[in-house]
Amino acid sequence: MDFKRDVKLMTQCLKEAGIEDVKAYHGGMKLKDKHKIDSVFRNKEFQVLVTTESYDVGTHSPHVHSVIRIGCMPNQKVLTREFGRVGTSSEQSDGYLWFNKHKDDQRLSF
Repeated sequence: MDFKRDVKLMTQCLKEAGIEDVKAYHGGMKLKDKHKIDSVFRNKEFQVLVTTESYDVGTHSPHVHSVIRIGCMPNQKVLTREFGRVGTSSEQSDGYLWFNKHKDDQRLSF
C-alpha cells in the first residue's frame, strides 16, 4: 500500500473481518519491530503481511505465493519489485493490481 495509515486501516479491517493472522509493516516502525515482523513472517508464523514499499528488496520469502498491490505506483520499478517477491519457489504464484479508477487514472497514464 502507499501510506502507513492505509496499512494500519487495512490491517484493522482484515482483523475485523475475521483474519487474525495478519500483521502491519511500514516505514514509521522502529527497526527492531521491523526485524521481528520480518523474522516471524519468514518463519511462517502468520499468513498476511500488509506493508508499504518499505518492505523492500532482499525480502524474498519462498512461501509467498500471492502479492496484492492496492493502488498503482507511478514508478514501474516499484511494481516490478513488489510482484517479484512471489514466485521464488517452483510453485505457481500470482500478483494482483487493484486500483481505484478515480484515484489511480493519473498514475496509470503517467
